[in-house]
Amino acid sequence: MVWRIALAHERNAALAEELYQEICFALWSSRDRIDAAEQPKAYVARIAMNQAISHVRREVKLPETVAVDVDAADDDAKSLDDTLHRLHQQERLLAAVQQLPLNWRQPVTLTLEGFKPAEIAYVMGTSANSISLRLSRARTTLRQLLNDDTDASTNPVGATA
Repeated sequence: MVWRIALAHERNAALAEELYQEICFALWSSRDRIDAAEQPKAYVARIAMNQAISHVRREVKLPETVAVDVDAADDDAKSLDDTLHRLHQQERLLAAVQQLPLNWRQPVTLTLEGFKPAEIAYVMGTSANSISLRLSRARTTLRQLLNDDTDASTNPVGATA
């Protein structure tokens, strides 16, 4: 979960690793409060999100693209095609999520981690209704981004129908 939160905020793999380490240090420093928290998983997510926001503020430069490492040792071509297709879909989703405004990206990232709107509201310090609204708008935008990406890949610029 922490690694995916780091990736949602930082496209550059080296900077994402740096952010991940910052988050882990913050979590280690807060271990007593995490143990005492009413919702430890949500508290961990809140710390991770706050660290990510601080990191992004420090790293003002534009992020680079994410490189996906495909480690498919399976000789079966169908299995390899399935793996590549799944990785491509995940890469497209991550790229689309990274294009969202931060206040939409955070609840989407936590939703992908299995959090419910009420838990996300706790993590982000806002109301569940606000989170539901943000998620609704983010889903609409993600659908559009993913459809635009699909349309661009099936109809390259300059191609005639």
